[in-house]
Amino acid sequence: MSKIKFRLALILIISLFCSSAIAAKLSKKQLHAAHKHFMKHIHFVNNRPLYRTDKIIVKFKSGVTSVRMNSTVTQLADKSRSISRKRKIRAVILRSDQTVTDAMQTFKNDPTVQYVQPAYVYRKFAIPNDVEYSKLWGLKNDGSSGGVQGADIKAEEAWNHLTDCSAAIVAVIDTGLNYRHSDISANLWVNPGEIANDGIDNDGNNIIDDVHGADFVVQRNGPVILKPVDGDPILDFPTESHGTHVAGIIGASGNNNIGITGVCWKAKIMALKVFLGEYTDTEFLVNAIDYAVANGAKVINMSLGVIGFDQSLYDSMEAARDSGTGVVFAIAAGNDSFNVDTGGIPIYPCAFDLANIICVASITKNDQRANSSNFGVTSVDIAAPGDLVLSTIAGSIITVDTTTGWNLAGDWGFDRNCFSAGISAIGLVNPQIRNRWCVGTGTGTYASNISDVAYKTFDIAAMSPNARDVNLTARLIYDTESGQDFVEVRHDITAGNPFLTTTQFDFIGSGFHDLLAEFNAGYSRYLMDSCLGTSTCSIGIRLQSNATVNLGGVMIADMKLVFLEDNADLKAYQLYSGTSMAAPHVAGVLAMVRSLNPDYTYSDAVSAVLNGGRALSNISSDVKTGSVVSAIGAISQILVPSGFDVTYP
Repeated sequence: MSKIKFRLALILIISLFCSSAIAAKLSKKQLHAAHKHFMKHIHFVNNRPLYRTDKIIVKFKSGVTSVRMNSTVTQLADKSRSISRKRKIRAVILRSDQTVTDAMQTFKNDPTVQYVQPAYVYRKFAIPNDVEYSKLWGLKNDGSSGGVQGADIKAEEAWNHLTDCSAAIVAVIDTGLNYRHSDISANLWVNPGEIANDGIDNDGNNIIDDVHGADFVVQRNGPVILKPVDGDPILDFPTESHGTHVAGIIGASGNNNIGITGVCWKAKIMALKVFLGEYTDTEFLVNAIDYAVANGAKVINMSLGVIGFDQSLYDSMEAARDSGTGVVFAIAAGNDSFNVDTGGIPIYPCAFDLANIICVASITKNDQRANSSNFGVTSVDIAAPGDLVLSTIAGSIITVDTTTGWNLAGDWGFDRNCFSAGISAIGLVNPQIRNRWCVGTGTGTYASNISDVAYKTFDIAAMSPNARDVNLTARLIYDTESGQDFVEVRHDITAGNPFLTTTQFDFIGSGFHDLLAEFNAGYSRYLMDSCLGTSTCSIGIRLQSNATVNLGGVMIADMKLVFLEDNADLKAYQLYSGTSMAAPHVAGVLAMVRSLNPDYTYSDAVSAVLNGGRALSNISSDVKTGSVVSAIGAISQILVPSGFDVTYP
């Protein structure tokens, strides 16, 4: 084969800046309140989060003035926040008496409005000298541990030509990340216009100290800001390693003699946090994309999806395509195991018909499509390693079981095999004998006029002296008389029954709620950071009822304390699976392509990746190209001399 000559060039990235609210980072208690508020305002369809119930997205016509937009919002709703001034898109906050359907119809009838849509809610979709390199089968599969030799992205062949992808900024729109991780900290994007930790908006973009990215989650409860935009994209919850894991696949530091390496040994990772807990929505995503574009990103990874067509997100991604940098998106196909073309439920943004999107399915180390991966020869473009992928996580996670030693009163019991949605676990239940979710029991109800409390005291300091975060995770179902009977969770730093020592609720619920169906992996979480370093942390659960209707009661199963230890020399790694892990392999290859030839357009970059894939007959009916992403194949497309054929492994 004729030798391919590669030209390397320097690129000057001119940074622009977008506008968001200036505000400081909130306390964990305030953050928890924001998270509960967010979850309260999600509409679910068939146990899938679909859209926010407290706001809609409104696109005004091009000639409408700001004064007229403000007047329209004031007449028809509560208030609004600008998502894109240039495109005249606003997140409109609804009045408490408005439904999404009614509000959308009202705005649709206004002559100033071009279109109106829900605020959709998205789900999350996990030879250098690095000591764990041999475990990275997606980069180099030698056939060990049951894998197939060569079932990888051909990274080593590409590294002979390029290991430094820092000429192309890669934005990770996700849960935020722990940028203190020893394998990521050197590969972070640094905002050239911002001075770290001085509390000043140096670059004038209305975000203070956005040095490595920003946190775009905004939550209001009436006039009260529960969660503002801020310049710190670090994760909020101990178990939120999704974004950190994705970032490590793209650009964990290579050849630094620790941990792992990413597809790119050197990179510029821009961290854009859009998730509060498990979900995000249209407003946060659009603002994050606009920020990435304004600050010079050429590649954006979004390992997330929704089942509704989101016009505002489509417009934002289209605008990113047409921007000066010509942004390319690596998108996860989703983990529902179905054909997104023929299954009747397309997953967006994977299914958007945009030329700057690469939608990615997941393969295993045996070169088979992962069982959980979505597929479709129209919507899904290419496959990448996504099963049991080792990458960086937010910290050393310590889990402590809590199923013994509880003080039980009234009809509480804690010794049964309880279940829901196919999940089996030991559950703390009330009523104990008659609980509807436990094996061998019937359809009985809890008693009238009860205030039953179960509680336990923990020595948090002894369990994890170096913890930065701690929360209680559990699988929770309750069925109570709506507005009359309640399930409550509390914690306090005083030993004993926390219902006697604090009035601060961690959770309160009434009616029927199956949180198994609503939270990622079936878990709900209660932040307990006030207990860090204490030896007398109490946790309590209470069921209260009146004298009228009695229903099925409550089950809290599989309860654990989860600690995140974040030491100064943080080296933490874990295996994750899913298309969320496949997409960043493609994002890393896109960064390679756009760094090797900075003049490449979005179209050039997409063509290089799709045309350079490794053909795999196993997935010929699953993805459009019938191939797996290949790093050497993609960069072999760059600057090919005319008259020569190019081949690659």
